[in-house]
Amino acid sequence: MRGWEVACGGALAVLCSAGCKSTDSGNGKQVGELGRGVFGYVCGSGADAQCNDNADVAIVDPSTNLPVVAVGGSFFVTYASNASSTNNVPDGHTDTVDTTFIDVDPTGTQYVAKRAGYAVLYGLQGTVAMTACHAVSCDGDAPEDLVHLLLQPVDHIEFAHSAVMGGSFKQEVTTPGGGMVSLTVNGQPLTELFRVVPMTKDRNLLAGSLPIMWTSSDTSVGQITTDPTQNIITLQLEKAGTTMLTATLATMMGTLTVTVN
Repeated sequence: MRGWEVACGGALAVLCSAGCKSTDSGNGKQVGELGRGVFGYVCGSGADAQCNDNADVAIVDPSTNLPVVAVGGSFFVTYASNASSTNNVPDGHTDTVDTTFIDVDPTGTQYVAKRAGYAVLYGLQGTVAMTACHAVSCDGDAPEDLVHLLLQPVDHIEFAHSAVMGGSFKQEVTTPGGGMVSLTVNGQPLTELFRVVPMTKDRNLLAGSLPIMWTSSDTSVGQITTDPTQNIITLQLEKAGTTMLTATLATMMGTLTVTVN
């Protein structure tokens, strides 16, 4: 197993010769670089911008056909072995080649991106509980395929806004450094949706569940009525005035001024 892992840590260009381009048409699906199975991105629990309905999602790395994941983000990758359809073998599971770039979170249910670069995951036949499989024998399951996953740091936070009914977050992202939204209340409370958009320096959205915290500076004007740690929050607007929405991600902060007429 150690020798196989060393090979997996080699240059991406060498491994791409085995077929980094996916023949699977689904977004977030990738045929393994050895052609023995299919890998798929699965959203992390919580604030993963990749899984917002009616919204722009993270870019897909053209060399892997998988979303680009934010450093610090939680996520999971599935693996379905080609042998499962012919040999009645369980679909399979994934594991990290090493823990330099990604590791398993403390709950043992998700991966966590640790640093920028290409991480390597391998696919194994059979199903096991998600633990630090690379540190043990994986119940005797041998790696049969691999895939690369691009990890990039979050440069700044942007926002998107949508009405609750029939709305869309697509192409509604604010400019870097925050922005302003003006809304009108006509006698009854108004409910609106706001979304955190983690961006690279080049303003590409990143996947991965990130530890976000929302606050509203004036709750008498705009009150957050849903979980403030989620990527999307609901803001209930009661009266005329101004409130500032702030989203905090570690030491990073973004603000959006909401004015109610």
